[in-house]
Amino acid sequence: MPGASVLLPSYNYASTLPEALDSFLGQSYQDTELIAVDDASQDHSLEILERYARQFPNKIRIFRHEGFRHRGLAATYAEALNRAQSPLIAFLEADDVWARDNLAKKVDILTRHPHVGVVYSDYRPFGNPRGTFFWNLYRWSLKPQTPRERPFAMIRSLLRRNPVASFSHFATRRSLLTNLTAPKTKEIYYDWWVLAHLSLKTSFYYINEQLVRWRIHGRSANFGPLNLRELRQLQEFLLELYDSLRDATRDEHAQAMLADATMRILRYRRLLRDRKPLRTAAALAREPLSSSRFLAHVFLRNQLFR
Repeated sequence: MPGASVLLPSYNYASTLPEALDSFLGQSYQDTELIAVDDASQDHSLEILERYARQFPNKIRIFRHEGFRHRGLAATYAEALNRAQSPLIAFLEADDVWARDNLAKKVDILTRHPHVGVVYSDYRPFGNPRGTFFWNLYRWSLKPQTPRERPFAMIRSLLRRNPVASFSHFATRRSLLTNLTAPKTKEIYYDWWVLAHLSLKTSFYYINEQLVRWRIHGRSANFGPLNLRELRQLQEFLLELYDSLRDATRDEHAQAMLADATMRILRYRRLLRDRKPLRTAAALAREPLSSSRFLAHVFLRNQLFR
């Protein structure tokens, strides 16, 4: 099987970083390297990375941005990808923990299915009790509609939500990540951005096993209530995403889906701006299933994170 490079962005997670690194080192699949890029951490993250790199010089390589500047998540992942040497790429966030067979099972799928470009798995949220409860509901709600044990197209789902949920949960092929742009808005959705662009190029494969422990805490992306400001920012991100995807494909079916998705977001943005209850209710009634799912998502999140 081909080797895998694991990309780890590091920024002020000294308290959880050792557990993440240990879970990488404990993988049953060992043809790996870890590329960690520290994004000007202000805690002891860099010292921890350097200690591990000295102990495991053949497994872990550490880098920093030029001038030791803080560049953000997208630039940090781009720097790590430029340093990677393997044909397969996996991602490990500094506050998450992999199961021992995580890489072995994902590399196996990518090896046996050459037309699959992204493989992701189920996960187990842990940490903050309310956040854990919310994200368990999220993953359970998506299970019935997720194909299992076969490749499938993911683009339609990714135009509305991110079923994969985190960088730590998927692996892909390095060749598919070339020439990938970065969003100008809401970098916390960067995993969603990357996955949506990959969905234009390749099939996905879902492993129905909890191969990652996903840590939920106050600094987690999308932790907290979804207020009007957050909703507007989400809409702006989605419009930017759809524009980028439209520029990236000539497929007529994908273009039609993107046009419909764009019109839907523009309609909701006008409703959010005008705040007219009757028009809002009428618009939501046009898509009762997706609207009820989204409203339930917002209601639960705001109730749990008040």
